[in-house]
Amino acid sequence: MSVAVGSDAGPVLFEATYLPFLRRGLRGELHWRVRPGPVPREFSLLSGGERWSWAVRDGRPLVLVRRGGRRRSVWKAASLSPDGKTAEIWIARPGRGRASPPLFFLDLLLFACALARRRGAIVHAAAVKRGGGVFLFPGPEGCGKSTWSALAGAVPGCEVLGEDKVIVRAREGGFCVYGSPWNPRAEYRSPAGGALRGICFLSPPRSNRL
Repeated sequence: MSVAVGSDAGPVLFEATYLPFLRRGLRGELHWRVRPGPVPREFSLLSGGERWSWAVRDGRPLVLVRRGGRRRSVWKAASLSPDGKTAEIWIARPGRGRASPPLFFLDLLLFACALARRRGAIVHAAAVKRGGGVFLFPGPEGCGKSTWSALAGAVPGCEVLGEDKVIVRAREGGFCVYGSPWNPRAEYRSPAGGALRGICFLSPPRSNRL
C-alpha cells in the first residue's frame, strides 16, 4: 500500500527511517496533505490525557498526538476521509532547525486506520523471510524479538523484515507480510515482503540459540 505525501508549506523532507521505502513516480493509493498553521481547535476537545487519542465525527476519524513529558500539549493531528484514502495533517511547532515536520508516529496511526479498511494490520512481531516465504514471531515486550532477529539475520539466506512492527495483509489464498519503517534498528527496516508461511510465538528462554 503506497502513500503520496504532500505539503502546502513546501516539499516534505523525510527522515532517514523512511528512505528505504521512498519511491518516485508511483501513484499513491492513499493521499496525505500537511497543512500549514496551528492544529484546529476541534482536536483539542478530544478527551483523554494519554499520548494519543482518536474519535469519529461526521464519519471522519480524527487522530491527535500529544507531546510527551508532564505537559501533554497538542502536537500533531489528522483528519481522515471516511474511506481512509485521504488525510489532512497539522503539526504544531515542528521543532527548531527542522526543514519539515516529523510525521512519526502520527503516520503509524494513520496507516493502521487505512489497513483496517483493507484487510490488514500492523502486528507487534519480528518477521524473517527465507526464500519466498515469511515467518512471523510475535510476543510481548522482552520476549526476545530483537534477539531472535539478530540470530536469524546472521544466517545466510534469511532476511529480517522487521524486529518489532510489521504489516500483515489478507490476500487471495492467504496472508502476506511486509517490513515497515517503524522498527528500532535501521538494519531491520526492510521494504520487502512475502507470503506468510508460519507463526512462531516467542517466550523468554534461559539461553539464546538458533
